[in-house]
Amino acid sequence: THKIKARHDGELGIVVAKKYQGQGIGTTLIKKLIDWARGNGVTTRISLDTRADNIMAVSLYLKMGFQVEGCRKNSTLLNGEYYDLYIMGMML
Repeated sequence: THKIKARHDGELGIVVAKKYQGQGIGTTLIKKLIDWARGNGVTTRISLDTRADNIMAVSLYLKMGFQVEGCRKNSTLLNGEYYDLYIMGMML
């Protein structure tokens, strides 16, 4: 099944409240997650999606070693406006 074939691929999703951004919280969370994933004996890859216009998030993910693997054009609709979504990933 798909679940068995993809069980090596962990999906990352974090949100840091705006008032706490820029304080290293996201970096710490991602470092801890990567360390955990490397040591769990199953995960060999981490994937995530983020809005392409979320410059802080994209910069953080790139700094942590993620790569942009694709872009889903106009895939997010928020308040009547469409946004592109980056598909990002990294091998551990």
